[in-house]
Amino acid sequence: MIKDSPQQYGLISQLFHWVMALYMVKQTVGVLAGYVNEADNFVSHFLHGSHQPTGIIILALVAMRLVWISFQAGQRPPQLGKFGQLARFSHVLLYVLMLLVPISALLLIWGEGKALTIYGVILFDEGASTEWAATVGGFLHTPLSWTLCILMIGHILAGLFHHFVLKDTALIRMLGFKLGA
Repeated sequence: MIKDSPQQYGLISQLFHWVMALYMVKQTVGVLAGYVNEADNFVSHFLHGSHQPTGIIILALVAMRLVWISFQAGQRPPQLGKFGQLARFSHVLLYVLMLLVPISALLLIWGEGKALTIYGVILFDEGASTEWAATVGGFLHTPLSWTLCILMIGHILAGLFHHFVLKDTALIRMLGFKLGA
């Protein structure tokens, strides 16, 4: 099933979810690796050296996923009751943060007058610094990133709680199969 239904998320929604999850984990592990290990090696370059391109990819995926969600609006599995309200709120917060974190980084880079080229594509050239953008981007990026990280951990724990404690289908709807006993 490609599209979403009230019983389960479709293949496209599942792909968006899990590809974004992988990129988010890579980004988080890369940042943590940068704090722990400042060695100049392949792993360091792969995890932390690709921080900006990964952030741009995440931003693009979030934008595409929001478009997809808008097309699936009436077909997605319902989120009912108190847990449903909490799930809707936390998902909105996740999306807001997944947009604001890379946007704040872009503001910081642009505000500092630096150029940004991702995979050979020039997003913006070097230019004069813009103090307000550098200040806003610098002020927001790190705290929003850590908030997003904490919310991602909560999201994972909520999925596991639904599956193993509440024994409902919340996690199965996104996995497409039953997990464990």
